[in-house]
Amino acid sequence: MWEDGVHAERALLGAVLLDPAGEQRVLDLVEVADMFRPWHAQVFAAMQRARGRGALPGPAEVYRELQNDPDLPRSVARDAVPLAGLMEAAPRARHAPAYAAMVIEGGIRRRLDLAGSRMVQASGTGEVEAAWQQADRARRALDACTARWLALAAHLRRELPAAKAATQSRKATSGSARGGPGHAAATRWQPGREPCRISLRHPPSSPT
Repeated sequence: MWEDGVHAERALLGAVLLDPAGEQRVLDLVEVADMFRPWHAQVFAAMQRARGRGALPGPAEVYRELQNDPDLPRSVARDAVPLAGLMEAAPRARHAPAYAAMVIEGGIRRRLDLAGSRMVQASGTGEVEAAWQQADRARRALDACTARWLALAAHLRRELPAAKAATQSRKATSGSARGGPGHAAATRWQPGREPCRISLRHPPSSPT
């Protein structure tokens, strides 16, 4: 389940990098805490910082923000290859809202799992008062997650099955040899160059 979430995170971030002007609005839906992989959270935060200073969260701007991230080792911050990998991971930039819904769903599931685990752990101690306290925290977490999920536009929630199918298709074709069926051929982005554009040939079963 978490593996699917990581693929959705990559697709979301890649979609924004590919079309920052058209897809940056999805950054208002997702929270940094929704990201399962720490690197993705740092890229997402860099996108938000770029927007905060009035710039589009394209690859050049995000790369610049990452270089100024004090939590990243210098060797990692200066490596542009992972950003190019994110752009290659987006089957369709226009599916960014659906990928955002998948990422949000994953974040909510992890919050609920954590709340449930803490409640079970507290119950196992044999201290009833502690168990009740954790149960109350779990209830508040459930209420917050429910409110956030219902605050999403209904069409985004309906798009989840199609988005999941798209990421599954991407996973199935990611191991294809270069130039083989379903392979995403992309020009690798490097600092100082224009953002890459992806040409993707989908299998017939992939959603359009």
